[in-house]
Amino acid sequence: MTIVNVAMADLKLVKSPDLLVTVLGSCVGIALYDHTNKLGGLSHIMLPYIGTSSKNQMKYADSAIDLLIRMMLRKGAKKEHIIAKITGGANMYPTLAVKGPLEIGKRNVDAVKKMLKENCIDIIAEDLFGECGRSIEFSTSNGKILIKRSGKGDIII
Repeated sequence: MTIVNVAMADLKLVKSPDLLVTVLGSCVGIALYDHTNKLGGLSHIMLPYIGTSSKNQMKYADSAIDLLIRMMLRKGAKKEHIIAKITGGANMYPTLAVKGPLEIGKRNVDAVKKMLKENCIDIIAEDLFGECGRSIEFSTSNGKILIKRSGKGDIII
């Protein structure tokens, strides 16, 4: 098994038994998994929409999800077998955060959910919002994600 780190504004695609890991705050981690091929991808997005000036597709929910789906299909995944689990979107500094339309964690989550729905990919589990960072370990051998939440205990989704 190889442990593959997914940096901020990055995504990776691996096969079983490899493990994908990342650390999230207001960013959102999107884990896509095809259990029939034991193929998993993890995207670490920072912002909701790409716009016209950015060169890094992996930084944004809309373009990163499309890119990861295309990569999975090229590696043999079937779209009807792909499921999603999403984590992150925390309000890391609640006393400094702006509520409403500028709340980046919520905007990121809304964009991720919109893009997955448009691509007909079901979200089967999520751990979102709150005020704590998370580190995640996504196992491609079984599709489970271990989430270590700062000060809140670990969970598996």
